[in-house]
Amino acid sequence: MLFEYLNQAVKKPGQILMVRSKLLPIAAVSCLLFFYSCTTNITVDLPDPKEQIVIEGYIEQDAAPYVLLTRNSPFFGNIDLNDVEQYLVHDAIVTVTDGIATDTLKETCLTVTAGDRTFTVCFYVAQNMKGALNTRYDLRVEAEGKVLTASAVIPDLLALDSLYYEPHDNTDADSLVQLVAKYTDPDTFGNYIRFYTQRNSESMYPAFAFDDRFFNGETLTFPIQRAEDPDADYDADTYGYFWKGDTAIVKWTAITKATYDFWNTLDYETNSGGPFGSATVIKSNVTGGLGIWGGYAAFYDTLYIPK
Repeated sequence: MLFEYLNQAVKKPGQILMVRSKLLPIAAVSCLLFFYSCTTNITVDLPDPKEQIVIEGYIEQDAAPYVLLTRNSPFFGNIDLNDVEQYLVHDAIVTVTDGIATDTLKETCLTVTAGDRTFTVCFYVAQNMKGALNTRYDLRVEAEGKVLTASAVIPDLLALDSLYYEPHDNTDADSLVQLVAKYTDPDTFGNYIRFYTQRNSESMYPAFAFDDRFFNGETLTFPIQRAEDPDADYDADTYGYFWKGDTAIVKWTAITKATYDFWNTLDYETNSGGPFGSATVIKSNVTGGLGIWGGYAAFYDTLYIPK
Protein backbone atom coordinates (compact mmCIF):
# COMPACT_ATOMS: atom_id res chain seq x y z
CA MET A 1 0.00 0.00 0.00
CA LEU A 2 3.04 2.31 -0.05
CA PHE A 3 1.84 5.66 -1.52
CA GLU A 4 -1.60 4.19 -2.32
CA TYR A 5 -2.67 5.83 0.91
CA LEU A 6 0.02 8.48 1.18
CA ASN A 7 -0.62 10.11 -2.20
CA GLN A 8 -4.25 10.98 -1.46
CA ALA A 9 -4.70 11.52 2.29
CA VAL A 10 -6.11 14.89 3.19
CA LYS A 11 -7.06 15.58 6.79
CA LYS A 12 -10.35 17.32 7.48
CA PRO A 13 -11.78 17.90 10.96
CA GLY A 14 -13.01 14.60 12.34
CA GLN A 15 -12.42 12.51 9.24
CA ILE A 16 -9.89 11.23 6.76
CA LEU A 17 -11.03 12.55 3.41
CA MET A 18 -9.69 10.93 0.29
CA VAL A 19 -9.90 13.18 -2.78
CA ARG A 20 -9.28 12.06 -6.35
CA SER A 21 -6.08 13.14 -8.05
CA LYS A 22 -7.63 14.20 -11.36
CA LEU A 23 -9.95 17.16 -10.81
CA LEU A 24 -10.91 19.72 -13.38
CA PRO A 25 -11.92 23.24 -12.34
CA ILE A 26 -15.54 22.87 -11.27
CA ALA A 27 -16.89 25.93 -13.10
CA ALA A 28 -15.11 25.08 -16.32
CA VAL A 29 -16.42 21.52 -16.46
CA SER A 30 -19.98 22.61 -15.64
CA CYS A 31 -19.95 25.20 -18.41
CA LEU A 32 -18.51 22.72 -20.88
CA LEU A 33 -21.22 20.16 -20.26
CA PHE A 34 -24.22 22.40 -19.88
CA PHE A 35 -23.48 25.58 -21.83
CA TYR A 36 -20.79 24.38 -24.25
CA SER A 37 -18.72 27.47 -23.59
CA CYS A 38 -17.12 29.17 -20.66
CA THR A 39 -14.79 32.06 -20.12
CA THR A 40 -14.15 31.81 -16.38
CA ASN A 41 -12.22 29.15 -14.51
CA ILE A 42 -12.45 28.78 -10.77
CA THR A 43 -9.57 27.12 -8.97
CA VAL A 44 -10.39 25.18 -5.82
CA ASP A 45 -7.82 26.03 -3.15
CA LEU A 46 -7.58 23.23 -0.62
CA PRO A 47 -5.69 24.02 2.59
CA ASP A 48 -2.64 21.93 3.37
CA PRO A 49 -3.48 19.11 5.76
CA LYS A 50 -2.11 18.80 9.23
CA GLU A 51 1.03 16.68 9.03
CA GLN A 52 0.32 13.23 10.37
CA ILE A 53 1.98 9.83 10.49
CA VAL A 54 0.50 7.07 8.36
CA ILE A 55 0.68 3.46 9.60
CA GLU A 56 0.69 0.52 7.24
CA GLY A 57 0.98 -2.55 9.46
CA TYR A 58 0.43 -6.26 8.96
CA ILE A 59 0.39 -9.33 11.16
CA GLU A 60 -0.35 -12.87 9.93
CA GLN A 61 -0.30 -16.20 11.69
CA ASP A 62 3.16 -17.78 11.89
CA ALA A 63 4.81 -14.60 10.59
CA ALA A 64 6.52 -11.63 12.20
CA PRO A 65 4.50 -8.40 12.25
CA TYR A 66 5.87 -5.48 10.27
CA VAL A 67 4.98 -1.81 10.10
CA LEU A 68 5.73 0.92 7.56
CA LEU A 69 5.61 4.51 8.82
CA THR A 70 5.25 7.43 6.42
CA ARG A 71 3.98 11.02 6.48
CA ASN A 72 0.85 12.24 4.75
CA SER A 73 1.13 14.68 1.88
CA PRO A 74 -0.95 17.66 0.68
CA PHE A 75 -3.44 16.89 -2.08
CA PHE A 76 -1.73 19.21 -4.54
CA GLY A 77 1.74 18.42 -3.24
CA ASN A 78 4.41 16.97 -5.49
CA ILE A 79 4.97 13.27 -4.76
CA ASP A 80 8.57 12.57 -5.71
CA LEU A 81 9.02 8.83 -6.15
CA ASN A 82 12.72 9.44 -6.69
CA ASP A 83 12.99 10.68 -3.12
CA VAL A 84 10.96 8.21 -1.06
CA GLU A 85 13.21 8.97 1.89
CA GLN A 86 11.47 12.27 2.61
CA TYR A 87 8.20 10.48 3.42
CA LEU A 88 9.64 7.81 5.72
CA VAL A 89 9.54 8.07 9.50
CA HIS A 90 12.76 6.89 11.15
CA ASP A 91 13.90 6.13 14.70
CA ALA A 92 10.40 5.40 15.98
CA ILE A 93 9.70 3.23 19.00
CA VAL A 94 7.29 0.59 17.74
CA THR A 95 5.95 -2.13 20.03
CA VAL A 96 3.41 -4.92 19.61
CA THR A 97 1.88 -6.84 22.51
CA ASP A 98 -0.50 -9.78 22.67
CA GLY A 99 -1.31 -9.09 26.32
CA ILE A 100 1.39 -11.48 27.53
CA ALA A 101 4.54 -10.74 25.57
CA THR A 102 5.73 -7.44 24.10
CA ASP A 103 8.14 -7.13 21.20
CA THR A 104 9.96 -3.98 20.11
CA LEU A 105 10.18 -3.85 16.34
CA LYS A 106 13.53 -3.12 14.69
CA GLU A 107 13.88 -0.67 11.81
CA THR A 108 15.12 -2.45 8.68
CA CYS A 109 15.94 -0.86 5.32
CA LEU A 110 15.89 -2.50 1.89
CA THR A 111 16.84 -1.28 -1.55
CA VAL A 112 13.91 -1.64 -3.93
CA THR A 113 13.89 -1.39 -7.72
CA ALA A 114 10.67 -0.43 -9.49
CA GLY A 115 11.05 0.03 -13.22
CA ASP A 116 13.92 2.43 -13.75
CA ARG A 117 13.78 3.73 -10.17
CA THR A 118 15.85 2.46 -7.26
CA PHE A 119 15.09 3.67 -3.76
CA THR A 120 15.33 2.64 -0.13
CA VAL A 121 12.29 1.63 1.92
CA CYS A 122 12.54 1.29 5.69
CA PHE A 123 10.05 -0.54 7.87
CA TYR A 124 9.86 -2.01 11.37
CA VAL A 125 9.93 -5.78 11.94
CA ALA A 126 9.38 -7.84 15.10
CA GLN A 127 12.38 -9.79 16.34
CA ASN A 128 10.69 -12.47 18.41
CA MET A 129 6.92 -12.36 17.96
CA LYS A 130 4.89 -14.28 15.42
CA GLY A 131 1.17 -14.01 14.86
CA ALA A 132 -1.37 -16.61 16.00
CA LEU A 133 -4.98 -17.22 15.02
CA ASN A 134 -7.75 -15.79 17.20
CA THR A 135 -5.38 -13.43 18.98
CA ARG A 136 -5.48 -9.67 19.53
CA TYR A 137 -2.38 -7.52 19.01
CA ASP A 138 -2.00 -3.95 20.26
CA LEU A 139 0.35 -1.63 18.38
CA ARG A 140 1.98 1.46 19.85
CA VAL A 141 4.13 3.90 17.88
CA GLU A 142 6.12 6.78 19.38
CA ALA A 143 7.65 9.04 16.74
CA GLU A 144 8.34 12.73 16.22
CA GLY A 145 6.62 13.65 19.46
CA LYS A 146 3.46 11.75 18.56
CA VAL A 147 1.89 8.60 19.99
CA LEU A 148 -0.22 6.37 17.73
CA THR A 149 -2.12 3.27 18.83
CA ALA A 150 -4.20 0.60 17.12
CA SER A 151 -5.52 -2.89 17.78
CA ALA A 152 -5.83 -5.79 15.38
CA VAL A 153 -7.16 -9.34 15.64
CA ILE A 154 -6.08 -12.29 13.53
CA PRO A 155 -9.41 -14.11 13.13
CA ASP A 156 -9.97 -17.81 12.54
CA LEU A 157 -8.83 -19.28 9.24
CA LEU A 158 -11.37 -19.36 6.39
CA ALA A 159 -10.04 -21.71 3.70
CA LEU A 160 -11.10 -22.30 0.12
CA ASP A 161 -12.76 -25.64 -0.53
CA SER A 162 -11.08 -26.04 -3.90
CA LEU A 163 -9.33 -24.20 -6.70
CA TYR A 164 -9.48 -25.22 -10.36
CA TYR A 165 -9.60 -23.73 -13.85
CA GLU A 166 -11.97 -23.68 -16.80
CA PRO A 167 -11.22 -22.98 -20.49
CA HIS A 168 -11.82 -19.51 -21.88
CA ASP A 169 -15.32 -18.96 -23.27
CA ASN A 170 -13.81 -17.88 -26.56
CA THR A 171 -12.33 -20.87 -28.40
CA ASP A 172 -10.02 -18.49 -30.29
CA ALA A 173 -8.37 -17.69 -26.94
CA ASP A 174 -7.59 -21.30 -26.11
CA SER A 175 -4.28 -20.39 -24.44
CA LEU A 176 -6.15 -18.58 -21.66
CA VAL A 177 -8.04 -20.08 -18.72
CA GLN A 178 -10.35 -18.78 -16.01
CA LEU A 179 -9.42 -19.61 -12.42
CA VAL A 180 -12.40 -20.78 -10.36
CA ALA A 181 -12.78 -21.20 -6.58
CA LYS A 182 -15.28 -22.98 -4.37
CA TYR A 183 -15.79 -21.52 -0.90
CA THR A 184 -18.13 -22.39 1.97
CA ASP A 185 -18.92 -19.46 4.22
CA PRO A 186 -19.44 -20.23 7.95
CA ASP A 187 -23.02 -19.88 9.17
CA THR A 188 -22.04 -17.10 11.58
CA PHE A 189 -22.71 -13.68 10.06
CA GLY A 190 -19.86 -11.22 9.75
CA ASN A 191 -17.03 -12.92 7.85
CA TYR A 192 -14.67 -10.74 5.82
CA ILE A 193 -12.20 -11.73 3.09
CA ARG A 194 -9.43 -10.00 1.17
CA PHE A 195 -7.64 -12.08 -1.44
CA TYR A 196 -4.61 -11.76 -3.68
CA THR A 197 -3.31 -13.57 -6.74
CA GLN A 198 0.10 -14.30 -8.20
CA ARG A 199 1.13 -15.57 -11.62
CA ASN A 200 4.36 -17.59 -11.70
CA SER A 201 7.24 -15.57 -10.21
CA GLU A 202 5.51 -12.21 -10.68
CA SER A 203 4.57 -10.08 -7.71
CA MET A 204 1.42 -10.87 -5.75
CA TYR A 205 -1.30 -8.25 -6.19
CA PRO A 206 -4.48 -7.67 -4.17
CA ALA A 207 -7.82 -8.30 -5.85
CA PHE A 208 -10.50 -6.90 -3.54
CA ALA A 209 -12.22 -7.34 -0.18
CA PHE A 210 -15.79 -8.55 0.42
CA ASP A 211 -18.11 -9.63 3.22
CA ASP A 212 -20.80 -12.31 3.56
CA ARG A 213 -23.89 -10.14 3.92
CA PHE A 214 -25.50 -11.66 0.81
CA PHE A 215 -24.37 -15.30 1.16
CA ASN A 216 -23.90 -16.04 4.86
CA GLY A 217 -23.52 -19.79 5.42
CA GLU A 218 -23.70 -20.66 1.72
CA THR A 219 -21.35 -22.50 -0.61
CA LEU A 220 -20.23 -20.45 -3.59
CA THR A 221 -18.48 -21.20 -6.85
CA PHE A 222 -17.06 -18.10 -8.52
CA PRO A 223 -14.30 -16.95 -10.89
CA ILE A 224 -11.02 -15.71 -9.43
CA GLN A 225 -9.83 -12.76 -11.45
CA ARG A 226 -6.07 -12.46 -11.89
CA ALA A 227 -5.07 -9.25 -10.14
CA GLU A 228 -2.56 -7.08 -11.96
CA ASP A 229 -0.17 -4.23 -11.39
CA PRO A 230 -2.41 -1.14 -11.51
CA ASP A 231 0.31 0.66 -13.51
CA ALA A 232 0.47 -2.06 -16.17
CA ASP A 233 -0.97 -1.51 -19.65
CA TYR A 234 -4.57 -2.70 -19.83
CA ASP A 235 -5.30 -5.55 -22.25
CA ALA A 236 -9.01 -6.32 -22.49
CA ASP A 237 -8.34 -9.69 -24.13
CA THR A 238 -6.18 -11.09 -21.32
CA TYR A 239 -7.23 -9.07 -18.26
CA GLY A 240 -8.14 -11.32 -15.33
CA TYR A 241 -7.11 -14.58 -17.02
CA PHE A 242 -4.22 -16.99 -16.54
CA TRP A 243 -2.34 -18.80 -19.29
CA LYS A 244 -1.88 -22.49 -19.84
CA GLY A 245 1.48 -23.45 -18.34
CA ASP A 246 1.09 -20.92 -15.50
CA THR A 247 1.38 -21.57 -11.80
CA ALA A 248 -1.43 -19.67 -10.11
CA ILE A 249 -1.21 -18.77 -6.42
CA VAL A 250 -4.15 -17.45 -4.41
CA LYS A 251 -3.70 -15.89 -0.99
CA TRP A 252 -7.08 -15.96 0.75
CA THR A 253 -7.12 -13.96 3.99
CA ALA A 254 -9.78 -13.71 6.67
CA ILE A 255 -9.87 -10.24 8.21
CA THR A 256 -11.88 -8.29 10.76
CA LYS A 257 -14.52 -5.68 9.99
CA ALA A 258 -12.12 -2.83 10.81
CA THR A 259 -9.57 -4.10 8.30
CA TYR A 260 -12.31 -4.76 5.74
CA ASP A 261 -13.71 -1.24 6.16
CA PHE A 262 -10.31 0.29 5.50
CA TRP A 263 -9.52 -1.70 2.36
CA ASN A 264 -13.08 -1.54 1.05
CA THR A 265 -13.22 2.25 1.26
CA LEU A 266 -9.68 2.67 -0.06
CA ASP A 267 -10.33 0.29 -2.99
CA TYR A 268 -13.54 2.15 -3.79
CA GLU A 269 -11.74 5.48 -3.85
CA THR A 270 -8.84 4.11 -5.90
CA ASN A 271 -11.14 2.58 -8.51
CA SER A 272 -13.61 5.48 -8.72
CA GLY A 273 -12.91 7.71 -11.68
CA GLY A 274 -14.29 10.96 -13.00
CA PRO A 275 -14.42 14.44 -11.52
CA PHE A 276 -18.05 14.40 -10.38
CA GLY A 277 -18.03 11.52 -7.90
CA SER A 278 -18.19 12.30 -4.23
CA ALA A 279 -15.07 12.02 -2.09
CA THR A 280 -14.69 8.87 -0.02
CA VAL A 281 -14.10 8.81 3.71
CA ILE A 282 -11.37 6.23 4.28
CA LYS A 283 -12.01 4.36 7.50
CA SER A 284 -8.91 4.00 9.66
CA ASN A 285 -8.42 2.05 12.89
CA VAL A 286 -5.43 4.17 14.02
CA THR A 287 -5.77 6.55 16.95
CA GLY A 288 -3.48 9.59 16.71
CA GLY A 289 -2.74 9.16 13.01
CA LEU A 290 -3.87 7.60 9.74
CA GLY A 291 -3.71 4.17 8.13
CA ILE A 292 -4.31 0.56 9.07
CA TRP A 293 -2.96 -2.00 11.52
CA GLY A 294 -4.52 -5.25 10.31
CA GLY A 295 -4.56 -8.91 11.25
CA TYR A 296 -4.73 -11.51 8.47
CA ALA A 297 -5.50 -15.23 8.72
CA ALA A 298 -3.81 -16.30 5.51
CA PHE A 299 -4.63 -19.43 3.51
CA TYR A 300 -2.56 -20.20 0.39
CA ASP A 301 -3.61 -22.39 -2.53
CA THR A 302 -1.44 -23.17 -5.55
CA LEU A 303 -2.61 -24.57 -8.87
CA TYR A 304 -0.46 -25.60 -11.82
CA ILE A 305 -2.27 -25.18 -15.15
CA PRO A 306 -1.00 -27.70 -17.73
CA LYS A 307 -0.09 -26.47 -21.21
